[in-house]
Amino acid sequence: MKQSYNVCPVSVERHCCKNRQRQRSIHKFQIPREQEKILRSYQKEGFYWIKTLKHNQFGGILADDMGLGKTLQVIAVLLAAKLEGKTGTSLVVAP
Repeated sequence: MKQSYNVCPVSVERHCCKNRQRQRSIHKFQIPREQEKILRSYQKEGFYWIKTLKHNQFGGILADDMGLGKTLQVIAVLLAAKLEGKTGTSLVVAP
């Protein structure tokens, strides 16, 4: 017997459309001054990616080869949140 799940694609589409305007402004986030000269261009893109996911209330995974600076990107995101006056607890899981 097949089991069906009640998924409402309309509400998902509505949420995505509502956030589509926000997605166009991916580079509007400010990299902390302390990190601006340290981050490489691809690390800045990772920073913008994480900030955009957060801004649009999505979760995500930042994954690439070892040694490309994911930890530094996350530190930049956490520092940006602190400088914006946001409070809370963050959990970083690393090998």
